[in-house]
Amino acid sequence: MKTNIKFYIVEALFKLLNNKNLKDITVSDIVNSANISRTSFYNNFKNITDVLNYKFDLIISDLYNIFKLNKLRKNDINMLFREILKYIDNNKNKLSIIKNNFYLEFKDKLDIFFFSKIN
Repeated sequence: MKTNIKFYIVEALFKLLNNKNLKDITVSDIVNSANISRTSFYNNFKNITDVLNYKFDLIISDLYNIFKLNKLRKNDINMLFREILKYIDNNKNKLSIIKNNFYLEFKDKLDIFFFSKIN
């Protein structure tokens, strides 16, 4: 159940980000949009930035899994590009919001993640 609540919270935040800046969004806005209690919010996240970082981590994990799967497929570069483009297409709205509002924050997390994979 906790994963579903996180999903609803993330969806609510990104829905709100379509029309508002992050600094103008409150926890009350998110819980009202997600139709959950404040307690449910705080049982899953510390604050709104924590929600954003959680979504960043999910995206990075998804992209990493696409690369890992490609490695199992004998590094088929055409398949890799198709999978990445499909992922981008399926997540266009959220990725656009991230690019337009949180590019540097996301890039920093992405850099840290991928550089951590270099031994």
